[in-house]
Formats: sequence, C-alpha cells, structure tokens
Amino acid sequence: MKDTGELVFWKNNYMKPDPNAPPRRGRGRPPKPKDPLSPGSDLPPARPRGRPPKDPNAPPKPVKPKAATGRSGKPRGRPRKMARPTGGITTGTATTTSAVPMTAGSGRPRGRPPKVKAATMPEVSVQN
Repeated sequence: MKDTGELVFWKNNYMKPDPNAPPRRGRGRPPKPKDPLSPGSDLPPARPRGRPPKDPNAPPKPVKPKAATGRSGKPRGRPRKMARPTGGITTGTATTTSAVPMTAGSGRPRGRPPKVKAATMPEVSVQN
C-alpha cells in the first residue's frame, strides 16, 4: 500500500495521505535545474574518466640540469647524538672511550645497569 501511495510513512507512523498536503521532497539536496538547449546545438562528446594517455608522438621534455648543490653539504635529517667528553672542554675532536652511546643530560649509558655481584666475605667465627 505504501508503494501504491495509499499509505504514507510520516514520523515513524503510517497514515493516509492528506489530499491538500504538498508532495514530499525526497532525501538529500535537490538536483540543479538544467538549462534548456536549443534544438540545433550539438553536444560535445563526453570525456572518458581518468587521466588521458600520453601522446607517443610528442617530443620529449627537455631535461633540466641539476643546479649546483644548494645545500651546505650537510646530510638530511636530524644529526646523531654525540657522547659527551669526560675530560671537559678540549680543543680538537672529542674521542669517546666507551662504545655505549650516552644519553643527553646524564653521565650514564642507556639501558638497564649490569647486575652487581655481592662480594663474598670470608666467614669469621667468634669464640668466647
């Protein structure tokens, strides 16, 4: 009965349609009105979807020569952390003695510290 128009579903309820009510608009935005075309005008062919294929007869694009390095010679990205020297400020290159990288701000290496083995004390007997 809904398909034939005898009943209308309105606010979660089926009811008979009101003969004086204007017709209900469907969901979503209404379509734009189309401009009428003159009868003698030709329509251009519809373009296919997607990117057009490359023309095989087109001349190749000129290759731009790469400019001299505009960078200052530094590598890309964040610089690596350097271990702090233990001898204070020195002139020249700083050399590190440990192979373990140091964290910034503390003098300890990264990770869990090694387990400390308790030194065994010789037993001393007390006699009275």
